[in-house]
Amino acid sequence: MCGRARLAADPIDIAELLGVDVSALPAIPRKDEINPDDAMVVMAGGAVKTMRYGFHGREGLVFNARSETAFDRVLFQECMHERRCIVVIDGFFEWDASRRKQLVATPDAAPFALAGLYDEGQERCVVLTQPARAPVKTVHGRMPVFLPRTAFAAWLAGDGGVAHDVLDEARTYAPPLVVRDVSKQLSLFGT
Repeated sequence: MCGRARLAADPIDIAELLGVDVSALPAIPRKDEINPDDAMVVMAGGAVKTMRYGFHGREGLVFNARSETAFDRVLFQECMHERRCIVVIDGFFEWDASRRKQLVATPDAAPFALAGLYDEGQERCVVLTQPARAPVKTVHGRMPVFLPRTAFAAWLAGDGGVAHDVLDEARTYAPPLVVRDVSKQLSLFGT
């Protein structure tokens, strides 16, 4: 889940989502498709910055963490307690049973916040996932953990116990989402 994402939102919309001034944002290039190891926009450690998508694991790049087991996995344990972040995207891609590329996004393509973890030394992040609900489950069994704005402060600053509570609440939240076939599009921006 969520191995490919998109961030095409206007920086003003990203700043509004995160509750920061647009001048606090790093340079954010519009990106049709964000792949593992590409730069992602995150809020971490009190600042908005870019980090590479994926941790270096024993068997290669790990870009998602199951929220149900992240507290127990050595790769994520410390991050779950001390290095949580918000990852900003405005859509992600999955492939249906017929191998057609599907974009999952809000109807208005607004940016949204995902629960993430980061490795400060390597400037890398991962996205937390959960079992998929409608409409995502029509194309994939997992989806990101979406964070409502009301949970941002607790997710970023709370201890491990607070993180458990925020995750429990966030697993019941998702912005309104639509799934649409983009398999025939070369570029979402018309280029």
